[in-house]
Amino acid sequence: MIEEKFMKEYLPLTVIKIDKGVGSFITINLKDNIQNKKFYLWIYLTDWEIIDIDSKKVLLNSDNISDLYYKTIFQKFIGTTLNQVFIIEQGYLEFVFDNKLKIVLMSNLNYYDLEDDLFMFFDNYQNIIISYSIKNNIYIEMNN
Repeated sequence: MIEEKFMKEYLPLTVIKIDKGVGSFITINLKDNIQNKKFYLWIYLTDWEIIDIDSKKVLLNSDNISDLYYKTIFQKFIGTTLNQVFIIEQGYLEFVFDNKLKIVLMSNLNYYDLEDDLFMFFDNYQNIIISYSIKNNIYIEMNN
């Protein structure tokens, strides 16, 4: 399966920067610690939550991203490692980090369409984008 190939080929990756994009979008800059390659992860067109794995407490979600608090939560990701990506069920994904935090993506068909991507992962070295939508699952396309 492509998600297993993705995990084997790319993970682990270290977070070097995380920013709030337009609306509730999140952009994460990542690097490979072996070859020092940089990659980009966009989380968008989805509802999301940042959850503390131990306490199961929601620390931040896509509805309260405008709060000043988001900068404090985002800072916790800098220097951490993205270790795993799981498709729990269709439209529900988890990005798991070594600092006991995870970002959970939850498709919201009240606002977004089946073909809308919940995330896009940019590999500029192979000139590809790895994305996920409910309609297409995980898929690869050329980055023009």
